[in-house]
Amino acid sequence: MFIAQAFKFKHDSWRYLVGTFIIFIIGWQLLGAIPLTVVSFMKAGNLSDFMIASESAFASLFPPKSNLYFFLMLLTFIGGFISLLIVIKFIHNQTFTQLTTSRKKIDWGRFFFGFGLIAAFTIVTTVLDFYYNPENYIVQFDLIPFLIMFAIAIVLIPIQTSFEEYFFRGYLMQGIG
Repeated sequence: MFIAQAFKFKHDSWRYLVGTFIIFIIGWQLLGAIPLTVVSFMKAGNLSDFMIASESAFASLFPPKSNLYFFLMLLTFIGGFISLLIVIKFIHNQTFTQLTTSRKKIDWGRFFFGFGLIAAFTIVTTVLDFYYNPENYIVQFDLIPFLIMFAIAIVLIPIQTSFEEYFFRGYLMQGIG
């Protein structure tokens, strides 16, 4: 039913090819990566070190557990998400709701039920794993870095996961369907 939704809008093959190029290359990989690229180049100091660091997606330029690197990596998805919204609106004449569901409006109850189910499963399995394999965990807590990471995660991880779901399981599947 959901993939049939694509046929209600402009769904020519060329639209999906152009749209995929705009979303994946221009929005996500080019525009979305500008902040990471600029900060990484500044940290590298020269082109040679920058090119070497690019082989590790610039992770080698940042300290382990870097909130800045976490932020910059997740920031790339904002470019992809915005370009996805632009493509579905202007190339496919489709609304965000129509990309999300075949219903008239988004069923938030269903959304939060699914979210709660996955969250409960993740929490239960993590607690069980911690109980049965405590040697696999190191408990350490630094309030300020944690709060920074928490704020970044609460804002940007939903954008990252939503972009991936909409692009790979929604947009591309409509294009293939």
